[in-house]
Amino acid sequence: GISSNIIVVLARTCDFPRNPNGIFLNPMYNSLYVVTWGNNAPIYEVDFTTEEFYVATITDLNNLDGISMDPCGNYLISAWSTNSIHRYSNDFSENETIISGLSNPADIYYNQENNILSIPNSGNNTVDLIEYDFDFPWSTNPEWEYSCNTIEIQENRTTKKLIRQIDLLGREIKNNQIYFEIFDNGSVEKKCLIK
Repeated sequence: GISSNIIVVLARTCDFPRNPNGIFLNPMYNSLYVVTWGNNAPIYEVDFTTEEFYVATITDLNNLDGISMDPCGNYLISAWSTNSIHRYSNDFSENETIISGLSNPADIYYNQENNILSIPNSGNNTVDLIEYDFDFPWSTNPEWEYSCNTIEIQENRTTKKLIRQIDLLGREIKNNQIYFEIFDNGSVEKKCLIK
């Protein structure tokens, strides 16, 4: 269920200096990310433990509508100003346009079970369902450095017993995706499940 902290934070959205629009809950960091409407729209992070919010990044985009996360931990942002989906690295230090030619893309959703990015287009009343292959080289920019393979986890080669398999968001794995195996000796291994 939803904790009382989340309800308090959501009830206080009127405190935002900009108009909040799309939201994404990142349970790994106990944070809510909020994209905003307007020029040079900032993306806010709300910390549930302190109930405070701060600017995660200020974009050069206008009228952000939706936010989601891909299996590699990148944030996917829809922007009306560019009619595009933009991908930001997990620390917002890198960004690029990955899908363009949309029509006022609204709140987006990434379905990890099927690797499908759902994009409602407010401008023409359509929904684009795009297979999001996270190994596909979306970027033609050689400076884009963030990918699933840059996550480094130290492996302990001692005897260990597998206790859990989870995806990047801490959910039990179901299909072809990157996941983590957690062992009883405290070690973690990154794996990629292929059908």
